Amino acid sequence: MNDRNPAPEASTRSQSEDELELLALRQQIQSARLELESHKQAARNLVAELDALRARQDERAKESAGDQLERVFVDAASPAAQLLVQAALLEQGRPVQARDVLATARRLLRALQKHGLAVEGEPGSQTRFDPDRHAPLSAETALERGQEVVVRIPGISLGGKVLARAAVEASEELP
Repeated sequence: MNDRNPAPEASTRSQSEDELELLALRQQIQSARLELESHKQAARNLVAELDALRARQDERAKESAGDQLERVFVDAASPAAQLLVQAALLEQGRPVQARDVLATARRLLRALQKHGLAVEGEPGSQTRFDPDRHAPLSAETALERGQEVVVRIPGISLGGKVLARAAVEASEELP
């Protein structure tokens, strides 16, 4: 052999090294594919687990809300039933004392207040108009924020959220 033509061993050696390097790269690619598939499966498992946790949390929240609502109704059941009896008696023309009906209504209101219901203002009390908490008693009445008003019908709120705004009228409209 001469310098111009390398020996067949050298050529074979470099071709073998290239084949080995190619084989090693293929193994790395296959290993990376397997690892990627493993990570994808782990991600799918985590998503499924998260969905299951959310479903359980929703179920617990529903149970808790149901339990809380049941406690409200348990406390309100007796006065509500008594009000129904008093209404039936009145409808039959039988005498029912107004103070008895009032006492029953107050028991019912106390039961609701025990669970967070709040009465906003008392009939006849004066306050400053807040359109978020008050509504004019008459649709023709225009009231401005901060204007002195008289509460005619109390408002109702629960946990700071206004359920029914208090009906009010301007102080100067009073006789």
